[in-house]
Amino acid sequence: MNTTKEIDPRWSEYDKRVAKCHLANYGVIFLDRYGCPNDNEYEVEEAQKDSRRHSQ
Repeated sequence: MNTTKEIDPRWSEYDKRVAKCHLANYGVIFLDRYGCPNDNEYEVEEAQKDSRRHSQ
């Protein structure tokens, strides 16, 4: 899953809110296949676990 640390001003207000939550909880924004913040909690948790495994 792709990530970013910047909120895209073109995102909807909902996507910006999701992005802010990602930044607060994970330090990065997990993006879906369309380049918007992923609001599927299961996918985000799995991606976060996977990124932790790769950073060790």
